Amino acid sequence: MILGIITAIFFLAECMLFLWNRFRKSPSKRIMKIHCIGGFVTLTLAAVHFISVLQLWRQRPLLMNISGCVMLVCIATICILFIIKKNKAAVHRILACIVIAMLGVHIYSGISSFFNYKVQVKQIDIENINISTVPNGIYEGECNVGYIYAHVSVTVLDGEITDIEILEHRNERGVAAENIVSSIISQQKIDVDAVTSATNSSKVIQKAIETALKSA
Repeated sequence: MILGIITAIFFLAECMLFLWNRFRKSPSKRIMKIHCIGGFVTLTLAAVHFISVLQLWRQRPLLMNISGCVMLVCIATICILFIIKKNKAAVHRILACIVIAMLGVHIYSGISSFFNYKVQVKQIDIENINISTVPNGIYEGECNVGYIYAHVSVTVLDGEITDIEILEHRNERGVAAENIVSSIISQQKIDVDAVTSATNSSKVIQKAIETALKSA
């Protein structure tokens, strides 16, 4: 996320530098060279950001993913045209305008999905289920709040939870939350203290476990 913000700021700074030089009384070739170098730096930042968030694509809105890909392709095209000496000003400006438009879509989609995710996490209410009434068996449950997803398998034997397997846990920095299953098994209840620094992921895993037990 931080790298994405840096990339966006760098790109907008590039646009401002170009416009400032374009409307000066005497445009500077030196500034244009800096602008060209900045373009390749922007492409590098965008590529690194794309690679770093690639594993999270399923946790992001489709519109956010599409706009991000379009921006990367446009910036790469601008740099390629410059390298092959076909740096047509009109094409360059059109592509830059597309990037600006997609950046707006990308930011809007990211902010709206993030706030929606926060609301969904806040609305999670963990219900303690009487484990002794749950029939023997292996039950699966899941919980998806967009930015975090958990799919679990819960084994119940003789009125006790004997095993909890996390089949899938998509998150950013909430891997530590997976340790919560040990507390749930030892205390034989779902509503246990969340793992420090991984509160949201903890709640999602707990809700997935609750859903699994309810399916019994």
